[in-house]
Amino acid sequence: MKHGSILSILFLLFAFTPLFAQEINVSTAKWNRIESDDKDFSVAFPPNALIDAEDRQYGQKLRIVAFQNGVELEIRIIKDPTAKDRLQNIQPANGGKVSTYKFGDFSILQSESISPLKKFDGTFWILKKNTLYNLKITAPTGQELEVLRFLYSVKLQDKPLFVQKEKIDYPEEKIDVGALKTSPEISEAFNRKIEKSKINVTYEVASEDLNNAQIPGMTRKVVIVDRPYPDLGASFRNGVNGKFSVKLKINFRANGQIGDIAVLSVENKDFSKACVEAARKIRFVPAQINGKNADSVEIVDYTVQIFSFPGTFIRR
Repeated sequence: MKHGSILSILFLLFAFTPLFAQEINVSTAKWNRIESDDKDFSVAFPPNALIDAEDRQYGQKLRIVAFQNGVELEIRIIKDPTAKDRLQNIQPANGGKVSTYKFGDFSILQSESISPLKKFDGTFWILKKNTLYNLKITAPTGQELEVLRFLYSVKLQDKPLFVQKEKIDYPEEKIDVGALKTSPEISEAFNRKIEKSKINVTYEVASEDLNNAQIPGMTRKVVIVDRPYPDLGASFRNGVNGKFSVKLKINFRANGQIGDIAVLSVENKDFSKACVEAARKIRFVPAQINGKNADSVEIVDYTVQIFSFPGTFIRR
């Protein structure tokens, strides 16, 4: 795809027009740039990011999560022989707008959605052979300068995915992807012993999108590092088919333990109970306010697709 067409997509899906109409004052903070082993993919991220450089389930090779000025940025690299099928089966949440296109040897799925309270979610799935590069952006509006800088940093086969109208040389330091080490906070979250304390479970009506809340002084949002799937027994799966979803309002405590849980939607009581039990075992890095660990509340969705034949289901 020609750069002009790519720029049109940038304007359409990410509504950056106001940014090009003003003088851009971008922070001079140095970001870190990593590139894939074959040098065909590279991206930059803020230096305060949390890094998980260990091999994880479902082919994850690397995950980087950053939070800066209310903007969440995530990079995930997944290697899987079924990567092409995975890309074709991805469905964006919340009825988001979707665009698919080619860029050199890469196939790209790009989605964008805006919540009722105008929170912006943008996602890129970038495929080359058996490797998926997943880039995710969550921001108050999608027009923040951190969003712009992140997207302009993406290079595929040494060409920028999006072309700047006016060239800006952002300060960067290149880091070998093999030199990345797992952040101590991530290791601590995986190794933390889960306390068997009493957790109150209530049932409420979902009246607001808590994940949109802007907390003064927040320097890091909760980072979930391991979210077990609900344990659905054969008695639930057999003879049942369809899609089951539930929203849980979870208290993530400053000490890394799960607090009280509120069930915000109940389609099936057995499914809801199984999701609550799974949520008790979530491992996470606590949020921070002014650089110190703090309690926080987040909405977590659980969705399971069960096929019509007994005993088989897809978890999401």
